[in-house]
Amino acid sequence: MYRRTLALLRAHLGVWRSIGVPVTTFAVQALVAGVLCAIVGERVGPFVYALFAFALAAALVAVPLVGELGFLMRGDESSDWLDALPARAIERRLAKALGLALAVGGLALASLVPAALLAPGLDVASRALFVGCGLAAVWSAAAVLLALQGLLARVPALLGVLEAVLVAVVMLGALVSLPLWVRIGDLAGYADAGPWRAFPTAWFAAPFAAGGLASEHLWRPLVLLAAAAVALLVLPRPKVASVSGAGPLDLLLAPALALARRVWLRRDERASFDLVAIAFPREREVALRTYPLLGIPLAFLWVAFGMEEGREKSSLVALILFTPGIYLPVLLSHLPASASHAARWIVDGAPLDRRAIHEGARRAVAVRYVLPLHLVLALVAWQQVGGDFAARLALPAAAVSLLALRALYGPSVDGLPLSKPTDEAVRVDALGGPLMVAGVGLALLSVVAERTIATPLVGVVAAVLLVGIDAAASSLARRA
Repeated sequence: MYRRTLALLRAHLGVWRSIGVPVTTFAVQALVAGVLCAIVGERVGPFVYALFAFALAAALVAVPLVGELGFLMRGDESSDWLDALPARAIERRLAKALGLALAVGGLALASLVPAALLAPGLDVASRALFVGCGLAAVWSAAAVLLALQGLLARVPALLGVLEAVLVAVVMLGALVSLPLWVRIGDLAGYADAGPWRAFPTAWFAAPFAAGGLASEHLWRPLVLLAAAAVALLVLPRPKVASVSGAGPLDLLLAPALALARRVWLRRDERASFDLVAIAFPREREVALRTYPLLGIPLAFLWVAFGMEEGREKSSLVALILFTPGIYLPVLLSHLPASASHAARWIVDGAPLDRRAIHEGARRAVAVRYVLPLHLVLALVAWQQVGGDFAARLALPAAAVSLLALRALYGPSVDGLPLSKPTDEAVRVDALGGPLMVAGVGLALLSVVAERTIATPLVGVVAAVLLVGIDAAASSLARRA
């Protein structure tokens, strides 16, 4: 049993290692953890510091686990081959669980090692124990997350919501929770924690106290770690469900798509429009990589909800209205990606001009993603700042995003729609320029628009002019 399990484990690790080590993820997590832990560590004791550091490590691992590292729980290309090997089910499960533990633990060390080095009032042995308890906390959180993903695996829409909410919660916690940790920094240990004993990382932080190591609490992280290990062994591996039929969002957007086909598209643009509008949102890997981006504006919206009425709140809402285009390069870079890329001959053999194919695809992105998002943001702006504010800026903001979509499409899209494997379609190295230009330009436009668009009528006129510019650019592109 031992030898077969070890052989399966080596096979899993070999496949995952061939995908590439996420060096950038390691570096970013180490930097974020180092900065935040240095800020908190100067103002709190060992127990509260452990509460914070373990929660931060689990959150930083959770984001890539539902995104880029999702292959670890969804199965990899070798799964069918590994399942066919002469091994018992328990050996396969044990090898998979050990592989997951090693992968998640290795990623967690990127944040736990800097956190341990910066921990206040701990000796060398306690810092090593700090890393061990942190790994137990991260493994337990990963087990819970895998269980949730397993339950939601056959409902991709709900899985996307989970990922977006998770990213929003992580960003919100990193941005606005630091004063909270400073306020509770005088907690001496687990015995004095009161309601904080219910915090998810409290049991893992229990061994650390202001007066020294609380060894009587060492059993707590061990119990939770054992529960996480059992969960990884007994939980069924989530299966990727085939997506068929129309979801709620598809039905909701059907009238808008039908109207666009009738009044906005030329005949030669309709095929690629339908391909992208219908098939692109159902690409599971694309959804898992792009939907979590919705967590970023959600985090800023949460901040806006807690602000008092005034100029600062209006400026933040204006920024939220005008900056959805910042995320367009990431979304557009996935446009050529498809799990069914072998069927690209259908697009290659279509008797259509390549410019018409790309124009139809661009307009599908506008109707399927950009305009619905702006409608939601306009309603939020109305609720948060008032109807007059939304009437002034919502339409110009949507028109700006349409122009940004046109400007960013060429630099971000490398190939025909749904024509390449996901890993080949996304040019990560080429996204830096478009992301920087979009971020700076749209942020400046939000400031200018808030100060110059004084009435709803001016906003309508500005939107009409911007849409006219987009239409003129489209006509010029067709003639070129």
